[in-house]
Amino acid sequence: MRVATQDGPDSAPGHDAGDRPNRRSPPAPSAPGPAADRLGTVALLVSCGAAVLLLPDLPFRHMDDLCYLAVVLSVPFLVALPALRHAGAAGLRAERALLAVFLTLMPLVYLGRCRQVGGGGWIWPEVLGLVGYGSLAVLGFFRYAVLLPAGIAAHGVLWDSWHYGNTGLVPDWYAVVCALVDLGVAAYAATRLAAWRRPA
Repeated sequence: MRVATQDGPDSAPGHDAGDRPNRRSPPAPSAPGPAADRLGTVALLVSCGAAVLLLPDLPFRHMDDLCYLAVVLSVPFLVALPALRHAGAAGLRAERALLAVFLTLMPLVYLGRCRQVGGGGWIWPEVLGLVGYGSLAVLGFFRYAVLLPAGIAAHGVLWDSWHYGNTGLVPDWYAVVCALVDLGVAAYAATRLAAWRRPA
């Protein structure tokens, strides 16, 4: 008498690896959602609001001063940045480009102040800063997006704090205001990394 044998799913004809019900690929890691985006926007607004409160005077009264001029010129950038997130694929690239420009231009204020206040002894450190942060901006835009928030945060934590009460190139209020805005922009940019990696 023949004894019927029960074949498992591996030995049954017509079955392959894709038919095995208990073999599941691990779920893909979830990207930061709207909550993270909102958190980045809040960080940007709070840092900019705190920076405005630290201004010693209305910027339009001192347009011949590079520090006040930089404050005024930063307003269109800070308004455009969150607006671009609603402009589709073109907005994503423009958002990344705007952050790269921001990272490149920040050291120019310090470099320009060397000429404005006669701080010629600091010219080479400022040139090196421009080259370093400019390089991070280029690499962040074309290759490694994470360098944009990292570079902007580093400018606030390292560069601005180093100038506070140290070089005499910028008033202390500007170093603090610039650091606050840098950290807010860096936090916002960090929450946008997932969107930049997402296929258009």
